[in-house]
Amino acid sequence: MDYKRDFWSKENLKFTTQNYRLRKAAGVVNKIAGDRQCDLLDVGCGPASLKDVLRENISYFGIDIAIHDPAPNLIESDFLETPISF
Repeated sequence: MDYKRDFWSKENLKFTTQNYRLRKAAGVVNKIAGDRQCDLLDVGCGPASLKDVLRENISYFGIDIAIHDPAPNLIESDFLETPISF
């Protein structure tokens, strides 16, 4: 049993709504990006709700320990447990 994934698969569902903090973060990202084509990596993306409030010129990628809806731009990984090689 992967207790961390089990915990976060339930816990990150609390962050599916577009709350004030999420909209505020999106505003900052949208302002920084402007009209330029940009890439954004959301570490600890949870349900990837941030993607829905970003401008279309921002390519969104997410990584999380528990991904509910797999997608090509989302990676499920416990990066703290994954060995790093350079």
